[in-house]
Amino acid sequence: MLDLVEDKTRNLIAMAHRIAYCGNLNRALQLIEEHLKTTSLADIDRAAVLSTKSELLFLDKEFKASHQVFSLELEPLLKSLPHNVAIVIEFNRSNVAFASIDSDEISRYQNLVDEMRFAGIRHQNDSDLLHASKQAARGQSYDSLPTFWRELVRTYKQGHWSSFRNASCYMAEECIRLQEFADAAFHASIAENSEIAKQIAKSLVDSRKPKEISKVLEKLMTTANLRSHFNIACEFIQEATDIVPNDFVDRLIRWILPRCKRERDPEDHGASEKVAWNTIKAIASRSTEEMAQKIIITATKHPAWKEIEKNPNKLILNREEIIDAVYQTVPASPEESLPVLADLAIPLATDRKNSQDYAKTLNLLGRIVSYGPESVSKTIRDALFPKGQGIYPALMQLAPHFGYEILNTNNQLDNYAKKIITDLNNVVQQLPKGTQPIPVNGPKMTWHSVKEHEIVYVHYLSLTDLHAMASNRKNFSPESIRDVIRALSKSISDPENVLANKYPFIDCIKRFADVLDRNLANDLFEVLAPIAEGRIELTGHFPDIEQQNHPLSVFRFNGVTLNQVVGHALFILSCIEYHLPDVFGDRLLCIVEKSLSSSSPEIRKSAFAAVREIPTISESTWVPVIMGMQDPNTNAAALAFDAIVNKNNATLTRPQWRMVTYALKTAQSNSSILLRRAAADALSTLKSQAPNRKIANELEEIQQLFASDIAYSVRNAAKVNK
Repeated sequence: MLDLVEDKTRNLIAMAHRIAYCGNLNRALQLIEEHLKTTSLADIDRAAVLSTKSELLFLDKEFKASHQVFSLELEPLLKSLPHNVAIVIEFNRSNVAFASIDSDEISRYQNLVDEMRFAGIRHQNDSDLLHASKQAARGQSYDSLPTFWRELVRTYKQGHWSSFRNASCYMAEECIRLQEFADAAFHASIAENSEIAKQIAKSLVDSRKPKEISKVLEKLMTTANLRSHFNIACEFIQEATDIVPNDFVDRLIRWILPRCKRERDPEDHGASEKVAWNTIKAIASRSTEEMAQKIIITATKHPAWKEIEKNPNKLILNREEIIDAVYQTVPASPEESLPVLADLAIPLATDRKNSQDYAKTLNLLGRIVSYGPESVSKTIRDALFPKGQGIYPALMQLAPHFGYEILNTNNQLDNYAKKIITDLNNVVQQLPKGTQPIPVNGPKMTWHSVKEHEIVYVHYLSLTDLHAMASNRKNFSPESIRDVIRALSKSISDPENVLANKYPFIDCIKRFADVLDRNLANDLFEVLAPIAEGRIELTGHFPDIEQQNHPLSVFRFNGVTLNQVVGHALFILSCIEYHLPDVFGDRLLCIVEKSLSSSSPEIRKSAFAAVREIPTISESTWVPVIMGMQDPNTNAAALAFDAIVNKNNATLTRPQWRMVTYALKTAQSNSSILLRRAAADALSTLKSQAPNRKIANELEEIQQLFASDIAYSVRNAAKVNK
């Protein structure tokens, strides 16, 4: 299309794109309107300019305005345009129709495809792109780059929006291969491709080049200002949060915050606003006090914060994301400001309570209590626990944190425990055909398996009540604790129960570990030890996660694996051992030592986590733990670092110290931020235990490397005076 217009029009279109990309859409639209007033403008020029106007509105999620350009201004011109140009404009119009879910317009799309084929029109050079992609895969970018660039220029001139976005995808991927990350980020935003944006972030994390991330952020803040492009920039920032330089945090928040406001009803159903708040959430904890207060002001003035919904179960658009973002600002806020925030947040849990974000509101109030002055705790407690009002399980979970004690008055806690036991006993039900299962409280899902004469029902149980009991466990009678633990044990042992239930049931036991007596602990060992050794009985009536996620499986479900259950059983036993030292002793250590060399990364991770919890370990366990610092699975290696610094009897030999320092050096050069952070954290403790000055100096040198790491969390873990 642009090859057919005058130079003046072509320059105007390029300028309008540049100005709009850089954040001044109104100025770009003004220039377009001024150009359209030219009386001598040919129809093809007018169509090209109007198409640009519609495109910029479309990219800024102004779907109605974009559609009006087509229906009121472009449609009358179509008959006077070359056929190939008219089809391009119609295809662009279908883009707007799909975005605004206009069924009448969408139905025209297939007709356009057929018309294009009959006319022999091709909007992208598939054969050239395929050949160039093969060259790029072989590392021959000197051949592939010119092809990608020619296609990018051709589709831009053609004016076909989706083809241009597709060409931008190829260009972005090529720039990643060339390690031109700033250009890659620009093309990824133009392509509106979040997966490529995340790939750029991962490449930057692996490259560990601080200057490159700064270039990318500068590029995005300059050019990704239309909402479609802005969303991709936010996706990148969320993925690259930990490597954002300190001096960019407030700048990014200042750039993002205007998009968090709702000045009109969003035509994209709040998608841009949602991604903006999620990005604020990702970086808010690193903001300055001043910027944290600006986030809070923007949040608490937002219509969603103030909205009162008559239906308490109806979602209030983006309120969850706003609360999450404010939650992250609390550590960065001055203590004296938190009572004011508490006053603003309390109505979200009382007068304006909504079931969709109630739990998040309670978490926010809980964090305010953690960081605020003592007086704020009483204010929140009085508001949340008025006399004579029932307590929801979600609120019951946080009652101790708010300083509110729930007593066993009139056996109310014992009765609460009995209700939990009843639900646990009814998780698995084997019933004759035609018999309806007994309902349980808040099941998330129910499976059933038909046998010859009966049906097995398995409820995937909500654990809200169990967690509420665990939070207030010290106020429950020993008998109630015992009966609930036994009901959990029975359900965990049931071969008909599914792994998706067994794992959270095992996990719940951890929260009761500090109130178990030795007899009950030993009863649990009889249940969990066989599972920790891999001896877990399942009937096979329900497919396990490996079967469910087989490529040929009709039923795909992301859930719990067998090795996760095995490993978690071991970890929970170690948590009990922590609270009851030597209750299991060598029986547990024997399982741990075998698990440290398991072929399963999941089991090895749990074994290292178990070592971290067990107060003291045998000499024979030290070597596999030290070697585990270089485990091929970085998550397992990180847990090995955690384990070794948490031992009361951590007396290492000289050769073992050499192994530790070598593992620290290896971790420092690893691309995994998680591993580097764990190693840096461990080093802060190990340095004080160095047996001589030589090793101490060596550890100091390694610590300085961690202290200059590209990742904020690693630098923070490596603080010398931590």
